[in-house]
Amino acid sequence: MKPLPDHRLAAHSEVVDEIRPATSYTHLLAGPRADEIADRWAAEVAALVAEHSRGERRLAVDRLDLGAARALESHGTELVAREPLMETARSVKCLDERAAMRCAVQAGELMGFDTDLVGAYGICVDISRTWLCGSGKPSGSQNGKDPATTGCWSPAW
Repeated sequence: MKPLPDHRLAAHSEVVDEIRPATSYTHLLAGPRADEIADRWAAEVAALVAEHSRGERRLAVDRLDLGAARALESHGTELVAREPLMETARSVKCLDERAAMRCAVQAGELMGFDTDLVGAYGICVDISRTWLCGSGKPSGSQNGKDPATTGCWSPAW
């Protein structure tokens, strides 16, 4: 598949060389055709695994619906857990990564975390927290006294 010309998602990145339309096989969107669409999706993924692998048809996955997992396996793709692979890779840091980590957050900067989750009974929750790094005091725009930022965050000290 050829990349989409001048696509906003790829325009800024030299590593994005291909963009594909999403195929949603979830029952919510596909209804009674979910298995059929999951099979079509799995065929496309299996073809990509075959094209880019060195003969091994293994694919590491984080979370995957049962129907999609079965569809991938029916196309000859072996599924493995991604967590051991990713955690091992994360533990290895080259010099560039170490330098980036040291420079990533400086004293006086704000650091934010945003999580989205689906909890019990299907409740959707967005939890966001922001911290001021270092031991200094927040600036006017950081402490909520600037009218443009009032209510955007709360100091946690």
